[in-house]
Amino acid sequence: MLRANTLNVQAANALLKTLEEPEGGAVFLLLAVSLESVLPTIVSRAQSIRFNPVPREEVVSFLLARGYGEDEARLAASLGRGSVGLSLRYAAEGELRELREAVLGAGFLFSANFEERARAVEALVARAEEVGAAREREVLAGYEDGPDRRAKDAAKRLGRAARDGAVAEALELLALLYRDAAVSAAGAGELVANTDRVGEIRARVEEHRGADWGGAARILREAGEGLQYNVPPEAILEVALSRTRRKILG
Repeated sequence: MLRANTLNVQAANALLKTLEEPEGGAVFLLLAVSLESVLPTIVSRAQSIRFNPVPREEVVSFLLARGYGEDEARLAASLGRGSVGLSLRYAAEGELRELREAVLGAGFLFSANFEERARAVEALVARAEEVGAAREREVLAGYEDGPDRRAKDAAKRLGRAARDGAVAEALELLALLYRDAAVSAAGAGELVANTDRVGEIRARVEEHRGADWGGAARILREAGEGLQYNVPPEAILEVALSRTRRKILG
């Protein structure tokens, strides 16, 4: 399976010929968060199949059955956004939870100066790097007799992919945070996904009355497109956070 929304232009173009003329009975499964996030040339050569989000209560039951506590299961189910696999990762992976903490630290730095925002972005990217490093270590640990050079190269590629996926997830988490602020401002606090930060989110909404939280969320979702073109994640995050700051402060 390939995450089609993470392919840059060069990788997508290299895949086109294979998609047009697959060998034998080969079937490729391309995953993406939306059709809009995939290059049109790829979309035109594939058949779209929609997977609806799994209801939150079903995900909560799944996590409870695996021994996680009630609050932990509900938070992980909310952050997983309808994905059982992602919810399980939030419950089980410390690196992903640390990434979220870095996102929460950067997301509400509206009054901070440039240097403070830059440090928050550096911390966020460092957490994404750790997600990638953890994935690389996990792959290498699977070789009982020690990995050879080819295995090390493969592990490094998988680690880089995990890092890029973590950066994309950071952008999604930032968008989710601002979406939470938007629903809280609309009086629908029960829809907040960051269930352990309801009070803080409500306080920020009160502090910035009239802020365009929905517009800020859209900026973060659009920012992820830059990952397809090998734009450095630091640049993507710094520009996106500067733009969202204007949406909030006016």
